[in-house]
Amino acid sequence: ISRDQMREFALGSKYEALSRLAATRRVPDVTDGGDWFTIGVLVRKSSLLFTKSDPPRKYYIWNVSDLRGNQISFMLFESMAEAQLRHQPGMTYAFRHPAAMDKPG
Repeated sequence: ISRDQMREFALGSKYEALSRLAATRRVPDVTDGGDWFTIGVLVRKSSLLFTKSDPPRKYYIWNVSDLRGNQISFMLFESMAEAQLRHQPGMTYAFRHPAAMDKPG
């Protein structure tokens, strides 16, 4: 996207470095209604996966890096999973306000 499109995307949002997300494993506190985003390079994309719920939901796992040794994973469900089929490792993405999931167990 162009620089102007990125500025519009980020308008009113706080940038959160992927390195900070990877180190803390916590998303920023946005209880005040704020918005945030991070940027990273897709380094690995899983094959199509299904949840164990009934009915099963489609999802992919994306491993995203800042190319400085920091990496986090995103789970893309249902419509997001379908929309992302054409995206390949090596492409750069901005993620707006992704939600954090607790580790199972």
